[in-house]
Amino acid sequence: MYDRELYPGAASWFKASAVSMIERVEGYLAILDAHGVGWERLDSAAPGDIIYDDAEQVVVVPFGDNHLLRDPSAISGYSAG
Repeated sequence: MYDRELYPGAASWFKASAVSMIERVEGYLAILDAHGVGWERLDSAAPGDIIYDDAEQVVVVPFGDNHLLRDPSAISGYSAG
């Protein structure tokens, strides 16, 4: 677990290679869909400054310009849904 006071706004992203983990998310997304809760998948080659990295995920502090929200179609590599 990362320190939320030290890294406010940090988020965890699955690596594109973590297929088995990404597949697990689909069941949770079905629950959100069933209850009318919106969600969006984002892919990024550079989601932010990495503060944690393992075989399946990274935890990042997003870049200050929030480029992921402006043009998510231009980036790929990690996934957050």
